[in-house]
Amino acid sequence: DLACQKLGLDIASVPFVYRILLENLLRNEDGLHVKLPDIERFAACVSGGDSCEVNFMPARVMMQDFTGVPALVDLASMRDFVKAQGKILAL
Repeated sequence: DLACQKLGLDIASVPFVYRILLENLLRNEDGLHVKLPDIERFAACVSGGDSCEVNFMPARVMMQDFTGVPALVDLASMRDFVKAQGKILAL
């Protein structure tokens, strides 16, 4: 709530999915991968209804057993492709 106040957001009016993305940005702010201007830009997009890119770093992905391995292979392939395009900073 305090972070939303500082960013000029009314948390009650922010859609739940944006709250999750905002919390993820705040938790992962490190000055390298996620910076304060990134968070401020996202907050402006949320309040203004614009679209913007978000550095989303999920902590875990939970799936059914039979879909997990193929999905992870797909995610790894997509990550490698985006990395080859120079659009991702691989960890």
